[in-house]
Amino acid sequence: MANLVNFLDLETNEVLNRLRKYGEAWVVGGWLRDVLIEGPIEGNKIDIDIATSLIPERVKEIFPKSIGVGENFGTIGVRLDSSKNRVWEVTTLRTDQNYSDGRRPDAVDFGVTILEDLARRDFTINAMALDRNGKIIDPYDGKGDIINSIIRAVGNPSERIQ
Repeated sequence: MANLVNFLDLETNEVLNRLRKYGEAWVVGGWLRDVLIEGPIEGNKIDIDIATSLIPERVKEIFPKSIGVGENFGTIGVRLDSSKNRVWEVTTLRTDQNYSDGRRPDAVDFGVTILEDLARRDFTINAMALDRNGKIIDPYDGKGDIINSIIRAVGNPSERIQ
């Protein structure tokens, strides 16, 4: 398979490079899953989520036009001067506390590793990350599940669904 980094558009590379100047950053979630299933994605369908080692305040300093889209949970909507309508969700690596409402964590802890961050995700096919060199970090074999058309939860399925 081709190096998936080559499928990233110029603006996303700009966001990643600016984050990586001050910390670490990975492409995570749906874009990576969808590229593994469908191949390169172009046009309006490009929706790229990024995980970073940087705290939300630092992300906002690097990208002054950012918007808070879930800052308490570590997510900042990054906007570039060159892209008027596009927003990248950049989320600090985290682990989640209890989910008393069944939807959102009561609190989050920042400063964990990418592997710990991936462990909190719902399904194996969403628990993958793409590093700067194009290596897929895939501790739960999400890529294998894509190939075999399997949907599996990360960890205990009953707990994940609750």
